Amino acid sequence: MSILYEPTALPLANTPTMFNTVPGSKARPSSQSQSIPVEFQAVLFAGFGNSLYPLTGNDSLPKALLPVGNKPMLHYPLYWLEAAGFSSVIIICMEEAEAHISSWLRSGYDGHLRVHVEAPTVMDDSMGSADALRAVSHLIKTDFVCLSCDSITDLQPYMVLDRFRLNDPSALIVYSHVLKHEHITNQSKEITEKHLIGVEESSQRLLYAKSSADIGGDLSLRMSLLWKHPNITLHTNLGDSHIYVFKHWIIDLIREKENISSISSDLIPYLVKCQYQRPFAIREDINKYLQNSADEDYEDISNELLINTFIAKEEYLCARANNLPNYFELNRCIAKLTPDPRLIDVNVSERALVGADCMVNEGTAICDNSNIKKSIIGRNCSIGKGVVVSNSILMDNIVVEDGVRLDCCIVASGASIGQRSKLRECEIGVNHNVEAKRTARGERLVDMEKIETDDDK
Repeated sequence: MSILYEPTALPLANTPTMFNTVPGSKARPSSQSQSIPVEFQAVLFAGFGNSLYPLTGNDSLPKALLPVGNKPMLHYPLYWLEAAGFSSVIIICMEEAEAHISSWLRSGYDGHLRVHVEAPTVMDDSMGSADALRAVSHLIKTDFVCLSCDSITDLQPYMVLDRFRLNDPSALIVYSHVLKHEHITNQSKEITEKHLIGVEESSQRLLYAKSSADIGGDLSLRMSLLWKHPNITLHTNLGDSHIYVFKHWIIDLIREKENISSISSDLIPYLVKCQYQRPFAIREDINKYLQNSADEDYEDISNELLINTFIAKEEYLCARANNLPNYFELNRCIAKLTPDPRLIDVNVSERALVGADCMVNEGTAICDNSNIKKSIIGRNCSIGKGVVVSNSILMDNIVVEDGVRLDCCIVASGASIGQRSKLRECEIGVNHNVEAKRTARGERLVDMEKIETDDDK
C-alpha cells in the first residue's frame, strides 16, 4: 500500500528549519538550511520494534510512535530531515503499522515534509533494512539518505551531507559513541551493539567493519590491506547510528543481490571488501554498478569505490532507541535537554511535588502528597495520593493508585498499577493490570493470556 500525506501548510522558501538545542525542538535561523529537492531523496525505516517488547505488541503502537520525551519517536528523524532541507520522505513500514502511522500523520504531525508511506505486502519483521530498500527501489531515482525511525540525534544535518558532497564517496556511514546508561533494569541486559571498525584517519575511509559479536578472540587483517593503508585506527566503542548516505547505484546493487538483507550487517561489509579485494570485486562484477564506470579499470576500483565514515563527537547526542535500555536513556536525555514546557495543561495538587527535571503531558492529574522526580509522564494519566515515581517513564492513559512506589520502571500505555504496589526496575506491558500490593524487582509484567491468544492466531 502507498499513501501520500501533504503538509497542511508549506513553509516559505527561506523558512529556517535547523534544530535548536534538542532534536525536534523549535527551529532557529541557520545559513546552512536550504532546499534540496533533487540532490537527495530521503528514506526512513519504521520497523515494528520487537526488541522493545513489552512496549510494542499486536495491540499496541508500533515502535515509530512510542513516546520519547512525550513526542512520538518518528517526530525526531522527520524534523532532522526537515532541518536538512528535504521536502519529502519515503517511510517504509509493515502493513500492521501503516494504520497507526497514517493516523498520526493526519492528526499529530505538524511538520512540512510531504510524506509517502509505503507498506509493501512482502514486508515482515524478519526482513532487514536492505530488504526494505529493495521493496521500494523503483521509487529511488537519485542519491539518497536513509535512517531509522529510532535514530535520534542533535548532530547538524549539513555536517553529514557536506562530508558526502566534499569526499564524493559511494557510501557514508554515521557512527557514534555508545550511549552511556545511568539505569539498566535487571530484566533488560541488552546493550547497544558495538562495532569494530578500521578507519584511515586522513581520508576517513572505512577499511574494516564488523560487529563485535562476530569477532572471536583474535582479529585478523589482510597484509595487502596493511601494505596499502599502513595508518589504520581501530575503534572498538562505536555503534552504527543507522544514518547513511548512498550514491544511487547502490540501490541497483541491492536490487540485484538479494542475499544482501541488512545494511549494517551485509551491505557495508560487502562494500568495504570490494574496496580492497580486487579478485572479489571482479568476481562480483562490481564495476558495472559504478557510475561512469565505462572508462574505469579494475586497477583503479579502490579510487572509485570509496566508503566513508562520519564519527560523531561525544558532545553530540547520537543514538538509537532500539532496545529498552537505550529507550530509557534517550527519554532521560531528551527530558534534560528539551526547551519545551515541562508541564502541559496538567492538574497537579498543591500538596504534590513535581521535580523540575520531569515532563508531564496534558490531561494528567497528580493527587495530594505524591512525589514525581526524574520521570516522564504522558497524556491522560491518573496519579493517586501518596505516590512516589522516580526515574521512570509512564506512557499515556495509565492509572497509578494510592500509595504506589515506582522506581526505574517503564509503564506502557493503558496499564494500571494497584494501590500500595512497590515496583523497581520493572517493565509493564500494554493494558496490563498490576494487582494491589504487588512487590517486584527486575520483572517484566505482561498479560500472559493475551500473549497466548496472539500466538494462536
